[in-house]
Amino acid sequence: MISTATISPISEITVRHLPSDEWELLRQIPLFADGRPLPDPKTNWVVVAQRQDGSLAGFWFVFTAYHVEPIWIAEDCRQKSGLLRRMWRGIGDILRGLKQGSAYAVILDADLPTGIASQATRMGFQQIPGKLYFVNVNEVDPPKSSVDRTMSDGRE
Repeated sequence: MISTATISPISEITVRHLPSDEWELLRQIPLFADGRPLPDPKTNWVVVAQRQDGSLAGFWFVFTAYHVEPIWIAEDCRQKSGLLRRMWRGIGDILRGLKQGSAYAVILDADLPTGIASQATRMGFQQIPGKLYFVNVNEVDPPKSSVDRTMSDGRE
């Protein structure tokens, strides 16, 4: 049984954008407690739920992710050895130039019979568990909140 004495009422939790100079607070979270590098605050943002005693009750990141698709190769060139790999090298050069170490691509279930998943695996992509969900924030009405609307870098 959970002791209710250790649970903070929601009204006592502040939700706010965490400025980059306070990111060490994230070390309280098991994900980062082991010394794992924190994300770069120049390309990542985080909203935290913070108790009155300063401990964190939650976090939610926004991070820069590069989506490397769609891919199209003319029918008469699809069997050309190495064309996709050469194109991938060019994409890799772009990502490295952006100082981005990772990217993702979505392979639709309908495209699995084409063999694109095995090609992606040969190029170093890994299938990750879970399902991908998408939201267009301009088309949804998020609930009203008391989050400070000023970003940690001063943007509104």
